[in-house]
Amino acid sequence: METHRLSRDTFETVVLIEEDAIYQQSDAALRILRKLPFPWNLWSALRVFPRPLRDFVYRIVAINRYRWFGKRDTCFVLPSTHTK
Repeated sequence: METHRLSRDTFETVVLIEEDAIYQQSDAALRILRKLPFPWNLWSALRVFPRPLRDFVYRIVAINRYRWFGKRDTCFVLPSTHTK
């Protein structure tokens, strides 16, 4: 993050750095979802909505996420789709 002049102390949102591009809020979340296996990657289709609207909804979900989804001590990990 320092390479891109982003402070680690001031962020209160998800930040995705891919190559030289920086994505935040709904852009970052949708790009991450796009990389997940089906059916999660279908959510990336929400990119068709204007970013201000997506970011507004993103902030509403972020503010209310623990109330709506609860808070856990561990993260949910999707099962691997790769075979060894």
